[in-house]
Amino acid sequence: MRRKPAWRLARLDRLEWRHRIGEVTRPPAYALHD
Repeated sequence: MRRKPAWRLARLDRLEWRHRIGEVTRPPAYALHD
């Protein structure tokens, strides 16, 4: 059975974390219209 390359898994994790952090740190729309 084949395993995915570690660098590929790390790359996907990094992209997903960046996306999640971007979602969390981005100011909510309702805060801008306060």
